[in-house]
Amino acid sequence: MRKIVILLLVMSAVAIGLSSCANNIPVIVSEDMPLASQRDTNIFNSGDNSQNDSIPTYGDSQPDIAQYTPQVIYHIIGSGELPLSPVLVEFLESENFIIRTHDAMLYDIPDNASTLFITMPAHDWEAIKEDRIHNFLNNYDNRAFFAFTLDTISQAYRYRLGDYIIVGDYIVIVEIGRDNNQDDNIPEHGDSRPSITQRNPSVIYHVIGSGELPLPLALVEFLESENFIIRTHNAMLYDIPETADALFITMPAHDWEAIKADRIFNYLNNHEGSAFLSLVISPEERFPRLDTVLQAYGLRLGDYAIVEEDMARTKMDNPTWIVPMLEHHEEILLPLVLYDLTELLFLTTTAIEVLDVYSANLLTEPLLITSDTTFGRLFSADTGALYRIPDDIEGPFHLAVAVTNLALVDTASAARLVVVASDTILHGEINHLIGSGNWAFISASLSWLLGH
Repeated sequence: MRKIVILLLVMSAVAIGLSSCANNIPVIVSEDMPLASQRDTNIFNSGDNSQNDSIPTYGDSQPDIAQYTPQVIYHIIGSGELPLSPVLVEFLESENFIIRTHDAMLYDIPDNASTLFITMPAHDWEAIKEDRIHNFLNNYDNRAFFAFTLDTISQAYRYRLGDYIIVGDYIVIVEIGRDNNQDDNIPEHGDSRPSITQRNPSVIYHVIGSGELPLPLALVEFLESENFIIRTHNAMLYDIPETADALFITMPAHDWEAIKADRIFNYLNNHEGSAFLSLVISPEERFPRLDTVLQAYGLRLGDYAIVEEDMARTKMDNPTWIVPMLEHHEEILLPLVLYDLTELLFLTTTAIEVLDVYSANLLTEPLLITSDTTFGRLFSADTGALYRIPDDIEGPFHLAVAVTNLALVDTASAARLVVVASDTILHGEINHLIGSGNWAFISASLSWLLGH
């Protein structure tokens, strides 16, 4: 299901277009222009948390974007187009638009139509439908909102719609990566798979304040398309918001201050909070406060780098570029299997060591492991050779684990962690290299953390 954030962008574009109709000002968004999601204007990567306290939904108290007499928008069908999402229709109606469906194969465009909503057909338009839409758009006062996928449009579609995508007096908005065999799913850019998370949006806070790098914008956009709302929160300055459904914790540049560690631990331990942690140990130093929070859940990051001797489990013939093996976890790993996204890639990673001296209430489940042909090279080792030496640690190793606090499983929201011993799982270049498995794992993990 598309997120309201996307719907607001949609409504802004339609409202601007209708305004331009009244003033005879052409509005064009072309293939070569950046989409709203690609511009550096989102609040998710900013440090201003004063803007992050509300989640816009259709039905909240925000003013309508479209303050005028209701406008009739016709969704054009007749060539196998999927119906508009009921949530989208309800939102548009709340914004003062009247949404109707019109079969342009059977009937001329109605005289009272001023704007069309055109979505991807299952097959090419017949000539009569093309002529009817073309004649409608040739009237300068008329406009169309296109929701198409550039990377799936055939040359025939490009030829017939080229004037309306590239030039002309028409509003053209293009959704990149829409799977036209799914109604409410917006997959990752250029991917044809449906979203693996289908539910109401959940608010995920990326915790900063200790020199953490911002999440890659492409990752934020992907997670938004997977029905998550991503916000940034400085835990050095503020308590964890009550609106947080889960935390996204990445590797800091220096150890957490005591107040930050206390706020995170309090959220996880006393508020049944959940968190996804993407961490990698520094060879130069350990971070004691970060270590303390991990140890409270029976975990520790290894102080060694993992080397794989089986080149079939690596990429680019690099023994530190490791393709992990999937364990068995129905909620997190089964979606990856179903969508054939089982290949992940970690670069220069360490291990997650599971300690056995902590509470029996903690259930730790391995998610990703190495093969038994791996070994760990201590950071303190004097040699840089990639063959085994006596001080090496024998594999296999855990690269990602899921932790559940069994003392809280009967509460409304059980405390859960997913900890990954890699920061390269966040990188877009690595994700695309292996077919989106890394980001699909993040999405499935977040879904499990939230109990979906």
